[in-house]
Formats: sequence, structure tokens, C-alpha cells
Amino acid sequence: AATYGCVNIIDALLDLGTDIEYPAGVHGNTPLMIAVREGHLPVVRRLLERGANPTLPNKLDHSPLEVAIIAGSLAVTERLISHVKDLPHTAEVDSLGRALCAAARSRQVDIVKMLLCNGAPVNYVHRQQLETALINATRTGDNEIARLLLDHGAD
Repeated sequence: AATYGCVNIIDALLDLGTDIEYPAGVHGNTPLMIAVREGHLPVVRRLLERGANPTLPNKLDHSPLEVAIIAGSLAVTERLISHVKDLPHTAEVDSLGRALCAAARSRQVDIVKMLLCNGAPVNYVHRQQLETALINATRTGDNEIARLLLDHGAD
């Protein structure tokens, strides 16, 4: 249902008690992650309304927000950011910091701007890859993102 954007089927399944966080497939993607990947904003909205965790990673340690960024969906990314900003401070900082690293790595300048406007920590160090958004921007040769990050205090 998440793959095909069927909000009514999502509602029916959840009303029957289906686990909203059920990990599917080889990568353990939740319904939210699948809807995010496919760009189905109405399904993303409904799953979040029904309590889906916007920070729960899959087996590849990608969060729904990172998947939205990789997919390049501004609307879905914006919706997820609004939910992440309601989290306790530590979870919010981690989610937005990881997202900023992913956006720089994916060369998504509009999403980098959106994240910076929403308080993403510009010098966040990704705990597994041990890199910052600025390192990702320079590695991919994206001077526009690198300049944007430097203008926001990256070092």
C-alpha cells in the first residue's frame, strides 16, 4: 500500500492492527520509508499522523529523512523535517545533522538550504562515516554547497 500510495488501504491495515513500523524486504524498510522513497506525500503524511517514527533507520542505517533527500523530494523532506523538529533536542540534532551530510553528499542544494534554515548543525560529524557536510560537498566537487556551508559557519 505504501509503494502504490494507497492511503485508504494504509488506514484499513492500521485499523486492523498492522504494525506501523513493520520492516519489509532485505533492507528492512518501514512503510514510512517506502512511501518516502516513492514520493507519496499523502501516505507519508498519514503514516506520520498515525504515529510512524520519522527517525527509525533501516538495516542500512538510513533514516526516512535521508531516504527523502537521496530521492530528491523537497515536499517529503519538508514534511519529515517538521516532524523531526518536534523531537527531543538530541534526536533532532542527530536527525538534522545526518540529513545535512546526506544532502551535501547527494548534491541537493535546495535541501541543504532548507535544512540550514531549520537549524541543522553545520559542523555535525556523522558518527559512522566520520565526515561532515562540508567534507561531503568538497568530495563531490559541489562548490555551491561548500560555499553555503562555509557561509553558515562550517569549519
